[in-house]
Amino acid sequence: MSNKIGAQAEEKALQFLQTKGFCLIQRNFTTPLGEIDLIGRLENQLLFVEVKQRKNGQFGTALEMVTYQKQQKIRKASMIFLQKNVKYQCLPCRFDVISITADKLDWIQAAF
Repeated sequence: MSNKIGAQAEEKALQFLQTKGFCLIQRNFTTPLGEIDLIGRLENQLLFVEVKQRKNGQFGTALEMVTYQKQQKIRKASMIFLQKNVKYQCLPCRFDVISITADKLDWIQAAF
């Protein structure tokens, strides 16, 4: 997925989440261990959101692209985020996935 397409998918996911009350804290948090697409608050929870997009489901869904290895990278990156942002350490954390396949957007809460 090109950077432009990825940025468009992240923007679509962000706009969707904001309609649900999501408040963005940081976008594309990057560490040597991995990247987190969207980080924000929803009510009293801290959400780490991975956004995946596929043109169609012919070779699997966008959700299937979030492998165990990718999940581990996101977990490690989230720990670095929390170390750098102490004020969020008291919030319960959740890992969500926004899967965009063709024109269908799925929000998988507590995906891993």
